[in-house]
Amino acid sequence: MELLNLIATVAALAGLLLTLVQLLKAQAGLKGRRVLLVSALLGMALGAVFAAGGLIGFNYLPAWPPPVGGSILGLLAGLVASGGKDTITGIQINGAKARARAEAEYSCPPQAAPQPPGTPSPADEWEDASLDDLTR
Repeated sequence: MELLNLIATVAALAGLLLTLVQLLKAQAGLKGRRVLLVSALLGMALGAVFAAGGLIGFNYLPAWPPPVGGSILGLLAGLVASGGKDTITGIQINGAKARARAEAEYSCPPQAAPQPPGTPSPADEWEDASLDDLTR
């Protein structure tokens, strides 16, 4: 049961961090590694504050003082939040690409079988049109 509580605590903090980091990305224009750094630092700070405040669920590392243990859980939650968002976005993009590729593959009519040599193709029956043909 301890493991489930740990996972639930980290997931809840990761959800909070994901929301805060997305807000900061929109307002401050963060990109790339800065998002990961902000997510990790913000997670550590929130974890330390929650653990120091005595929030139940942040006392999984009894060998260290509560703020240190909370900051470690916050770091983990920050990494989960930033990596989780990228993972979900990647899955969605790859899924959309695969779906578009499958739709294109199945919506095109099958290619006609090659004609044996010496058989005239339908394209040979066509004559090139000129501008005079269009005005008749």
